[in-house]
Amino acid sequence: MNLISRQKQRLLPLLLLSTILCSCSKADYRIDLEENVLTTVDEKFLSFALDSAQLVGGMWWIPDGYSAIVEPYNFDREKLKNLTKELLPAYIRFGGSEADTIYYHMQENALDTAPEDFKFILSKEQWDKACDFAKELDLDILFTLNAGPGPRNADKSWQGENAKALIEYSQSIECPVKVWELGNEINGFFALHGLFTRTGGEYAQDIAEAKTLLAEVQSAAKLAGPSSAYWPGEGELGIEIMPTFLEKAGSTIDILTWHYYPQQSERCPLNSLLAEEKTLLNPDHLDEILSWNDEILAMKAEHAPNAEFWLGETGHAQCGGQQEISGTYVSLFWWLDQLGLAAQSGNKVVIRQTLTGADYQLIDETSLKPTPDYYGSVLWKRLMGSKVLSPVLPENRPKTLRAYAHCHPQMDGSVTLLLINLSETDSFDVDFSGPFGKSYQYYDLRAAELLSTDLLLNGQPLSANENGTLPSLDGEKSSGAISIVPLSNTFLHFEKANLSVCTP
Repeated sequence: MNLISRQKQRLLPLLLLSTILCSCSKADYRIDLEENVLTTVDEKFLSFALDSAQLVGGMWWIPDGYSAIVEPYNFDREKLKNLTKELLPAYIRFGGSEADTIYYHMQENALDTAPEDFKFILSKEQWDKACDFAKELDLDILFTLNAGPGPRNADKSWQGENAKALIEYSQSIECPVKVWELGNEINGFFALHGLFTRTGGEYAQDIAEAKTLLAEVQSAAKLAGPSSAYWPGEGELGIEIMPTFLEKAGSTIDILTWHYYPQQSERCPLNSLLAEEKTLLNPDHLDEILSWNDEILAMKAEHAPNAEFWLGETGHAQCGGQQEISGTYVSLFWWLDQLGLAAQSGNKVVIRQTLTGADYQLIDETSLKPTPDYYGSVLWKRLMGSKVLSPVLPENRPKTLRAYAHCHPQMDGSVTLLLINLSETDSFDVDFSGPFGKSYQYYDLRAAELLSTDLLLNGQPLSANENGTLPSLDGEKSSGAISIVPLSNTFLHFEKANLSVCTP
């Protein structure tokens, strides 16, 4: 690196920081806050997944862009554990396409070949390691049970003997499975299992069998489904499951799960919206999740009013994420915005695909380097609590300025406001009124370029040390108006808001 480059590198944090504060006499936009709680999400709202393929060593996305058999997941890495602890409290989901191909073998002797109509084996050793990882880190598990062609009677009805063996063994070792989900993306079975498919009515019968099984083994865990996949521009693509299933079995379900990816990677055989660098800087694309979200909620209100509503799988792009895009700074705009939208619109939990692995990972599987989405997730955990509030923005504000507010998860009465600027050219000078107050701590997240894998917090580079310990991630104190610069994500913590609805 030459002298000029080193000087630029040293100056960059200062140059970025100098654009944060606003000394303007009049702000472009003033944000107020409704003094009521819009809705409440689970304390584990931001959760994450490991794919079933990773768990057992199945077909999984590898660095060259295609799928191949991988080694079973390595849970023993201390750096992984330390980085994961920063995302607590959380659920960890073991699910994905391979979930409906797995045979559970909870015995000491090895089983070399899966039975007919199964492809992979979950061994006792593999499951012990997954459960030990969850117990050590105080994670709760959502496990997706096989609803594919393997565990079926001659009439294709679901039979739960193999699932029963897994559930009973899990109970015997006190594995923290809090949710059993039956099947992964039932509406897509036609593409994954050849001629084997399930209709909404048939799946309702399967759920009834699973409900009976959980009662038989006296499981305290909840039952979830149908994890239908919704596509941008298309909705519930494939065999429509959700309406008929809810009509016939909505009262039996504890958690209604659905999946949504805002775009597809080049790996996908079908594409309704191919992932590109700036696609998800368009606020209209970001808002599309609401159309499918509200469609499902309307059906849920009629047929499953007591069920929780979870976005059970989501990532930057389907089919493993888009190489050289999904793990970069540009993904953070989508991720933080979707968390804000999902919280406002009734989702109690959002499960990110994946903790590590493929291109939509939070932590790089090979190097264990945190991605920009990981750091954004840690700040969300630290600053955005379970009580969701309603920021009030001027009607003339541009669609590229996005705002979300939550009570702080730990400090009574205080409020955190997340401001996202999707514009590539415009800064927005913002001031605050109502209960916010004037003083705050700001956490400005930016990168030198959209496709950077490195992130800056208030102008300072972020990196974890060799054992996974993070830097302090402290905010900077300020008051009054603030300039929200182009292509930035900024958390503002109003510690002295003294908002009564944010006090127990």
